[in-house]
Amino acid sequence: MRRFFPRDVLLVARLLAVAGALVWISIGGQATLPVAYVALGFIVATSVLVWREDVRQPEPPAAPVLQGHDAE
Repeated sequence: MRRFFPRDVLLVARLLAVAGALVWISIGGQATLPVAYVALGFIVATSVLVWREDVRQPEPPAAPVLQGHDAE
């Protein structure tokens, strides 16, 4: 079950943004409702894609090793 939850902090932030937007719409933000729905759709779609990729990969990719420059 632990593997199901996302390890990506930005993904968790996106999900919190979706929750905040839904609360804002329910409180009374109907003036810009079409724009809010487009933004919510984009956030949800990208969150699903990132979450799916996170679950598929067994571990995060390794950081590249950079060669240092020796000053002489």
